[in-house]
Amino acid sequence: MAYGKHGDDRQALAHALQNLRIRRTPDSPPREAEALNAAGWYHARLGHHRQSRRCCEEALVLGRRHAFREGEAFTLDSLGYLAHRTGEHALALALAHCGQTLTLRRELGDAFEEADTLAKLGDVHDCLGRPDRASKAWEQARSLYLAQRRPGPAAQVDQKLRCGGVPDDGARSAPPGP
Repeated sequence: MAYGKHGDDRQALAHALQNLRIRRTPDSPPREAEALNAAGWYHARLGHHRQSRRCCEEALVLGRRHAFREGEAFTLDSLGYLAHRTGEHALALALAHCGQTLTLRRELGDAFEEADTLAKLGDVHDCLGRPDRASKAWEQARSLYLAQRRPGPAAQVDQKLRCGGVPDDGARSAPPGP
């Protein structure tokens, strides 16, 4: 995660894959699901879409089989990110994954991750040409960010609200990670 937070997705993927090798045991399916999702996330960040989907889909099955709802939420988030990154034909899928993720975040009482999910949901609505829905999601995200004293993400959402959307400078493809 430290490499990912500093933008070194290649090193983050290498460590995620090493963690996955360690976690592939029958002892802790939730930890294996987390490791699969992390590998899938960094594969997606690097544009390895097929590998990302394979890891995330396996993580989702494992998380659901073992009622690991937090892991399911993170994995749905990763699948939504992947769908968003792969183009407009996948935006409906991204919207579905973001919606499912938001439902799980709220059921789990995870307001911290709910804020990030709402910001991503706003981005997807923006891409789909739904400015009212995008603004509503971003406003909810901003409200949570401010309540959580997270000024950086709140400022990013404020900019989207002021500009009427996500600028076409690559910001759409880099939401916060897992």
